[in-house]
Amino acid sequence: MAIQINIQETGIGISFPKAYVRIVDFRGDKNSIQYLVAVYATAEAREKNYSFIETHYFACPMPQGGVDLLPYLYANLKQQERFANCEDC
Repeated sequence: MAIQINIQETGIGISFPKAYVRIVDFRGDKNSIQYLVAVYATAEAREKNYSFIETHYFACPMPQGGVDLLPYLYANLKQQERFANCEDC
């Protein structure tokens, strides 16, 4: 599971029109869950184990009652400003 975004503005002056975004870690307790997102230049860069270009941490409430966790976290990620205009991979 992953999403793709178009990154036009970076601190290094390079755009990444097909940046590949993946949740790489998560942990939580009964009330909340925190997750780590890694952004790679492309899906191919991720497959070749190249370094990520940025990371982000987010938190959200722990879902109740039998919710599939990864789709829940990706739905939350898509609500974050940086990832609002993403596409599913």
